[in-house]
Amino acid sequence: MSYANSLKTSVSSPDNSFVLHFDEAGGLDYEAARFEAVSSMAAATQQLHFWQQARCLVVPRAYSQRRGIEAAVEDAADLGWPVFFRASGGSCVFHGENVLCITQLVCEPCGSTDLNDTYRRFTTDLLAAVSALGISAGHIGVAPNAPCDGRFNILVNGRKLAGTAMRRRTVSGMDTSLVHACLWLRGPFTSALNAIEAFETRLGIGNSYPPAACISLAEATGRNNDASDLLAKDWACAMQSLVHTTY
Repeated sequence: MSYANSLKTSVSSPDNSFVLHFDEAGGLDYEAARFEAVSSMAAATQQLHFWQQARCLVVPRAYSQRRGIEAAVEDAADLGWPVFFRASGGSCVFHGENVLCITQLVCEPCGSTDLNDTYRRFTTDLLAAVSALGISAGHIGVAPNAPCDGRFNILVNGRKLAGTAMRRRTVSGMDTSLVHACLWLRGPFTSALNAIEAFETRLGIGNSYPPAACISLAEATGRNNDASDLLAKDWACAMQSLVHTTY
């Protein structure tokens, strides 16, 4: 048995739904609090959390130093997309009822894994859930035409289903990694993508994100008539059932 197999696991599962629901920024606050708690314990553990929060845009904290950020935030809020900041990297993403946020926390001895290993471990779990829900074309890669692109997106037939980001802290010889994903449950994406484009244009970034670069879980599974909450619950149940065997 590897060291990772010996980690104590906990999974958020209020009311047997596996998914927590928050108002704007409440999920980010919850996630940050869990990271502080796990890192301060400095003891081997892992946690998996599923959550959603009200409609908003979320950007890395580093964006607060960008020229024009105040005006960009104000304009986005006027369009009904309040902006909040997160501690991990990446770029602008959207949250809301059609987005499931997945947070994994792992505390392990310093140097047990590098950042790429941590991403690969997490995305392997995500791909296992993709497969468990009957999607055969899932893979990891870049999605340059989708928002918040990176090397560790979850793709289905080349279209982005979920993106990932992470942060890490070392305390008392233990590394605590928070790696999270935004999974798109249902479309359409047009309003959210337009909000990201407008926000980034205000900052001088000026990217364009065609909806065809993205795919929802509903489309990927052929469950276009299912509500977002059912899709979120089924994903969480699938991934929760894998966590005990993956590590």
